Amino acid sequence: MLTNESLFELDQLPERLLVLGGGPVGIEMAQTFRRFGSQVTLVNCAPRILSRDDAELAGMLATRLADEGITFELGKEVENFGAAAAHLRNGKRVEFDAILSAVGREPNFHTAGM
Repeated sequence: MLTNESLFELDQLPERLLVLGGGPVGIEMAQTFRRFGSQVTLVNCAPRILSRDDAELAGMLATRLADEGITFELGKEVENFGAAAAHLRNGKRVEFDAILSAVGREPNFHTAGM
């Protein structure tokens, strides 16, 4: 499973990228990899992307990204993973070659020794 830190260590472009999380990191990397040529599916448990931002602007961005070819599974959760597929709680199966986990990241304002 890739993170925003390990993502740049890839030696080749994944044909199918599954992005978990619809926050800024997930959205940015989904768009980047789609523009590089990967087939991208983004799964987010919230009913929309960028849930902390303006709903109207987030909706406009989601429309634009969908027009670019990103598939969204919003308001959905992964129930389990198989060898090369994620099974969502709604019964849908999403195949992937790589997974980017972009969920649960919080800023760390504490530094060592403070």
